[in-house]
Amino acid sequence: MRHFEFAAGLVAWSAFIFLAITSIRELRALFYELFLYIHIVFQAVAMGFLFFHHASAQIYVGIALGIWIIDRIVYRCYLKRFYTTCKITVLPDGTTARVTIDLRSAISEKDIVQWKTGDHFFLTIPAVSSFQNHPFSVASLPPPHSATMDFIIRSQEGFSKRLLRASDSDDISLAAIIDGPYGSSHAVSCLEDSATAVLIAGGSGIAAVYPLAREMKLREDTKRIILVWIIHEGVQQEWLKPDDIQTLRDANVEVTVYVTKGVARPDLRDIVQDLVVDGDDDSVGIVVCGPDGMIRDVRNTVARLLWKGYNVGLVSEKYGW
Repeated sequence: MRHFEFAAGLVAWSAFIFLAITSIRELRALFYELFLYIHIVFQAVAMGFLFFHHASAQIYVGIALGIWIIDRIVYRCYLKRFYTTCKITVLPDGTTARVTIDLRSAISEKDIVQWKTGDHFFLTIPAVSSFQNHPFSVASLPPPHSATMDFIIRSQEGFSKRLLRASDSDDISLAAIIDGPYGSSHAVSCLEDSATAVLIAGGSGIAAVYPLAREMKLREDTKRIILVWIIHEGVQQEWLKPDDIQTLRDANVEVTVYVTKGVARPDLRDIVQDLVVDGDDDSVGIVVCGPDGMIRDVRNTVARLLWKGYNVGLVSEKYGW
């Protein structure tokens, strides 16, 4: 029996080590879906053999299993899951799709999906992949300010690539399952508590940032709001709906779009520093969503400004996991 317990502990330890190694960010980014399947299997192996390794571990494994059952079966499958249909539109750049769910198709008011600005959902489209759900920020305002729920999905590998293949013809409708909402109010609070609201988006990070700009304008019409969007090609502006940017400008939001193809990227460190140091307001709230390098530049700049005594708040919304 002692030999079995020792062997069980060795297997559990090996499984946990393997999980740690395969969680390295570079590996996770390259093989996300493989990473996901491996972690489900090896986590089950690790917990199962840990249960048999030592009697004192059994209660903790049982508690962890109970939490998982409540989360997956009761909470996520019953309380926060919605079955609907979605329309998939391939955007002009050819590598990005907009997934739109028409909220007006709900049978009754209680069936309308509710969320707060800044939330995200896990999206499953069975025709693309029945057993995969991926998190995406909602790129539209919640009801009653919008009649649709929009997701901007840029093709990478796996699910997003198959999504583009599934939409060979424009504007097709498919069954969809959404799980959520998830998120926090940190971004909204950061912007609301500041005299000036600065929103910075890189690429498809606009999906998280655009609704926040609209939300701030709805809440405080007199607040100074600045939106900076950095994209590689001009055609990527069409990730938003035709009138979205103009709607912001008409509402006196200061919108600047940088197209970097063929030119140097704007220096975000200078942009952020100028907005804070040269601004007339005593507090600035910043929300940034984009690639790791962009977020790192903004974080480092804000840290230096805080060290100098400026009143700056920052919330960063990171791509992926």
